[in-house]
Amino acid sequence: MNMRVKSSVVSDARGMSAAEFKSWLELMGYTGAAAAKALGISKASVSNYQREGAPASIRLACRVLYPRQGEAVYPWERAA
Repeated sequence: MNMRVKSSVVSDARGMSAAEFKSWLELMGYTGAAAAKALGISKASVSNYQREGAPASIRLACRVLYPRQGEAVYPWERAA
C-alpha cells in the first residue's frame, strides 16, 4: 500500500506580504536590527521585506521564531 502524507509546511510555499512581515515585527517587538539578527539577514533585507514582502524561507523562519507555537493560526496570517 502506497500512502503519501502531505505536510502543511511543505505545501505552504508562499511568501509573506509586506503587511504580514510588518505585523510579525510588531508582534515580536523587533526593531529592524533585532529582526535581522534573529533571521540571519541584513538590515537592508528587513527594510526590503517591509516594502515588498518576504520569500517563503523567511515566512517559515518567522513561524519558528514565534514563541507561541501552539496557536493554530499565526496572528500575522489571520488577515491574509
